[in-house]
Amino acid sequence: MSIIKKIIYAVLNLIFPRQCVLCGATGAYLCGACLREKKYGGDAVHKLIELLKYKFSAEIAEILGRILYERYAGFLARAGRDLKCAGQENNWAIAFVPIHKKRFLFRGFNHAEKISRTVADLSGVPISDCLIKIRNTHPQVGLKRSERLTNLIDAFALRPGAAVAKNIILIDDVRTTGATLAECVKVLKKAGAVKIYEMVLRCG
Repeated sequence: MSIIKKIIYAVLNLIFPRQCVLCGATGAYLCGACLREKKYGGDAVHKLIELLKYKFSAEIAEILGRILYERYAGFLARAGRDLKCAGQENNWAIAFVPIHKKRFLFRGFNHAEKISRTVADLSGVPISDCLIKIRNTHPQVGLKRSERLTNLIDAFALRPGAAVAKNIILIDDVRTTGATLAECVKVLKKAGAVKIYEMVLRCG
């Protein structure tokens, strides 16, 4: 991380100190008590995603990854069991919606990737960095629905040399119109994926 980014993050932490989005306790974005009691739901997820917009915190993304894992723990366990069986049809991987390299340099990380890596670590399903974003599109936020549906056409591609599993779990934080995920699915299907399961933290 650059010195400038470290300074920006330090200032942001002074202005917006870590506070639990549920109970307000200082020190963490989701405190240990709320994690243990599993009080988090749609409201906590919404607040954590909103925090990501200006905090650019990998810590928040990892918390969201844990929440997503627990939400789909049963399904992920079945995928993990399939991986132990022989045969290409039992080949599973977790993929994530990529961001353009210019956006990556600005933010320092891809939150969808951080969320996905947490899910992968907890589930044992391997992660695949198989997608890239080849066009630096306008942010979807603020666009009309018709513009959102066309903004991302042909914006994604398969990473050169990447192998694609038959069964893909595709992860993003939010699904609004579905245009982003649909474009990623198109690329994965063309590359040989048979079944693609979308996992998001919030719809709308």
